[in-house]
Amino acid sequence: MKVESKLKVSTFGKRSEGDERVDESLSPAPSPLFQVCHFIGEMVKFGTFAKGEALFCLKMLLFDFSHHNIEMACALMEACGRFLYRSKDSHQRTKIYLVRFTHEGGERREEQKTSNLIPRCCCACVLLGANDAEEDCDVP
Repeated sequence: MKVESKLKVSTFGKRSEGDERVDESLSPAPSPLFQVCHFIGEMVKFGTFAKGEALFCLKMLLFDFSHHNIEMACALMEACGRFLYRSKDSHQRTKIYLVRFTHEGGERREEQKTSNLIPRCCCACVLLGANDAEEDCDVP
């Protein structure tokens, strides 16, 4: 008589015994810190969070430019970077932080994920074809 074990073998996109939910995506759920940075960026665009405070948060993330801080800075810049870059009162500081962002990102090319995140964030902030863009974006 064969006895089957009831071990869970989880694979993406397939239902296993005991699983009620099927995970169709291959990427993990975003971390809470990532969600908070994206939420701050959305609040900046709606005017409920000060631009100066968001730029200060970006400055602190650039100060310690490690793995999670890179993702959080990218989330913040993707959410409100173009808004900060186009606003008169925050344009200069945003431009300085973007230059520092690309410089710091150029030094840290060891991970494929971070090497794709940084140019994508910079291109999200600076519109393609703009006269004041310093570098061409090579994002596919």
